[in-house]
Amino acid sequence: MKNDNFILINLNQNISKARQAAYKGNRDKWIIFGLLCFIYIGLITWFINVNSNYNELISLRENTISKIKKDTMNLKDEIKRQLEERNKSLNKNNNDKVNLLNLSKKDIELAYKIGEKTIPWSEKLMQLSEITPEDMCITKLEYANNSLNISAISKIKDKTQKDQKILNDFITLLEGHEDFGKEFIEYELRNSKRVSRGSNPYYQFQISAPLKKKIKNRLNEIVIDKEIPKNIETKIEEKI
Repeated sequence: MKNDNFILINLNQNISKARQAAYKGNRDKWIIFGLLCFIYIGLITWFINVNSNYNELISLRENTISKIKKDTMNLKDEIKRQLEERNKSLNKNNNDKVNLLNLSKKDIELAYKIGEKTIPWSEKLMQLSEITPEDMCITKLEYANNSLNISAISKIKDKTQKDQKILNDFITLLEGHEDFGKEFIEYELRNSKRVSRGSNPYYQFQISAPLKKKIKNRLNEIVIDKEIPKNIETKIEEKI
């Protein structure tokens, strides 16, 4: 027989198409699954990298804060040490009554005149370090044109916290100190602005404290014993 007299029908054709469709569907699923896994792995890697950078930044900031606190404490200790040495020297001179006999009236008047223009800056620096809040840092101190300029920066803990309140609280602390503001008239705001360092906002400002035209002589505050031996009093009168 010749094949021309017959119609050839491929009975496996439908099965082949079904398998091809199944293979194609599985392939598309695996491609989508692979893309999702790749995106997920990429997101995890990105989050780990961001977290590592934040941890490094936090560590550096904590180290900086610790260094600033350590330097501040060292400065306080140094100022206290110098102040104690100065007080010991003054107390020694005050307790030594015999040294008064070697002073002339001219020397006493000269020392008193110098005291009219003398400001105890070492004590004021120590007082300022005690007044300044922990979340505030003094960035610059400048004395010019008979005014003390104080530059500072303060961390804003709450976004609703007002800049004026931070400034007013600091000025209130300065005014409330019984000794720090004896030579100053008032505290004036020079400039202020908000700055951002990383994700934290800060309030930066500068205030000026002009000196009084006439400064009170602090030598008047030195207490002199009323009871003086008669022989020393007689010798002082003779010396004068």
